[in-house]
Amino acid sequence: MQQLVTRVLLGQPAAVFGLRKIGKTSLLGRVQDLLDSDTSSGVNVTAFLRCNAARLRGGRWFAVVSDLIAQWTKRINDIAVNQGSKTQVRELRLPAVLATGRPAPTDSAVGEAFEKDVAKLMKAGRSLADARSIRFIAIFDEADRLYPSAPDAGWWKGDYFSLWDTLQSLRAGLDDPAELVYFLGGVNPSGVEAGSLVQRPNPLFELSKIFLSPLPRDESDSLLTGLGARVGLTFDDSALALAHDITGGHPWLLRKLGACSTKLIPTGLQGSRSAREQYGEYSSVLSQPSITT
Repeated sequence: MQQLVTRVLLGQPAAVFGLRKIGKTSLLGRVQDLLDSDTSSGVNVTAFLRCNAARLRGGRWFAVVSDLIAQWTKRINDIAVNQGSKTQVRELRLPAVLATGRPAPTDSAVGEAFEKDVAKLMKAGRSLADARSIRFIAIFDEADRLYPSAPDAGWWKGDYFSLWDTLQSLRAGLDDPAELVYFLGGVNPSGVEAGSLVQRPNPLFELSKIFLSPLPRDESDSLLTGLGARVGLTFDDSALALAHDITGGHPWLLRKLGACSTKLIPTGLQGSRSAREQYGEYSSVLSQPSITT
């Protein structure tokens, strides 16, 4: 987490990749919470988008930038209220361009409205920063669901490039590019490792990458013993070692294993610190078919 926070402070976009259920979404969420609560380093204006949402995956890039503007606007206005400032951002252009009943929006119209709205938000943010730094942060969870090379890419075969070209152009045009930072989370890193996608230059090529690995043995032990402590269970070293061997240190599997093991212990023994001794070695619990399969 500290790596991502440091990159925000330095204004460096990055991508986080790892196995499914390994904790990417939780990590990105904790980073957002930390940035939202940190006022010592400046004003952090965050937005968190879940790119696996059907509305975004099946829609146009317009929905993504619309969500960014909506979340950034709310965050700016909330910061203003907390500071006792009368600053409130209203009358933005993008909502009007995308309003129902209007002519079908074009890429250029959406891009222009988005850039003007970001400029307006940044002006408001700087007034709240009071000589401190201002950062607009966009977090894209499950970003690989919008890759143009996906079999069901749909509009994203072209919209991927419209979105990222717009964000990068906007960032490059700022006096201080560090004021706009974005993070991606996903499973598949090909979208930042390939120089081209669907025969077009990849705007995210060579984006800095962070890979989440399974937990080492000591962290695996800590997670499982922490879960056990909540229900009064203790585990010996051989049981912890077996749990790590079975799960490979995957956090989600460890949690599921802990939950299943608790269910296998008779209800009357749960909450007793001597539950393991009364019910037998934890390794025998892990050997149950319902766990190993």
